[in-house]
Amino acid sequence: MSIDRGLADRAEHIRRYREQLLTWDKYLPETQRRLKNRVFDTFDALIRHRGGHGLVAGLRLLDLGAADGALVQVCLERGVQASGLDISDGLDFEHDPLPLADGTVDVVTAVSLIEHLHSPANMLRETLRVLRPGGWFLLVTPNWRYARAEFYDDPTHVHPYSDVSLDRVLRGYGFADPYVVPWIVDRKSTRLNSSHLGISYAVFCLKKK
Repeated sequence: MSIDRGLADRAEHIRRYREQLLTWDKYLPETQRRLKNRVFDTFDALIRHRGGHGLVAGLRLLDLGAADGALVQVCLERGVQASGLDISDGLDFEHDPLPLADGTVDVVTAVSLIEHLHSPANMLRETLRVLRPGGWFLLVTPNWRYARAEFYDDPTHVHPYSDVSLDRVLRGYGFADPYVVPWIVDRKSTRLNSSHLGISYAVFCLKKK
């Protein structure tokens, strides 16, 4: 099977599943907007907790697996220069280069993306390439240790990760200081720690200098 045919088949598979999701109250546009505002606040708090300035106005952010673009829209409304890419744009995260120049992005986000890829190699290499030195990579994915009973309820999931395996993958591709925390939106920064990983977790990394 050619790469083009494989991408088309995956895109169709995801499209059909998304059509089902859109019938759920969670995926109504107004619900997604509220959720993505909370995601923005959580990302901002986590970056500050790790010694950064947060998602301040003027930063350039790239959202991988942007879906309906709700997070991108929230970022734009808050002054962050955001754009998004998804398989619906004809992009194959497993094979295609990201359409951005080297070192031009301050923050890359990938919420519920890596578990949909058979191999993360290309996506991680391209993320590292487009990030500026010291830029942030914020990744959210289910934690297999806690989510294995329901992980494959999503028929587009293909590759589970634990906190250990993901840490090793990220370090292997050149990301510095992976930091794993529970994925609980609106979590107070003073309570952020890695003592309990929860059902999903977030990994926050700095690109190497």
